[in-house]
Amino acid sequence: MNKHLKQQGDLKDRGRTKWTAMMIPEHLRLLREWQNEDNLTPRPDLDEMDMQLIGEEIERAYKSKSEIRIKTWKEGYIKQHRGKITEINPQLKYLVYDDPFGEHRLQMAQIIDAQCME
Repeated sequence: MNKHLKQQGDLKDRGRTKWTAMMIPEHLRLLREWQNEDNLTPRPDLDEMDMQLIGEEIERAYKSKSEIRIKTWKEGYIKQHRGKITEINPQLKYLVYDDPFGEHRLQMAQIIDAQCME
């Protein structure tokens, strides 16, 4: 029994498996890129109030040396970061945080959410 065969009524079908052998690598690459585009998240619209609240949370976590959870958006993907802020540079618009895996730098423009853990 072939594991790729699917019973559909009286017919056995291999689904997409039968077509991949006839595709050239460029087609496969484009199909994968097209599939990945469906997984992208649009950048959340943040107004001045949202930006101010995020800034206050970051400042509070920095001053109290408490742990913070930060969400960033970059090229359609949202990533979560968690750690203690060790440096804030307003001129170059970045912050540095420490977690068990080391030190990391985040651009302020990528931050979409911040939540102090205390």
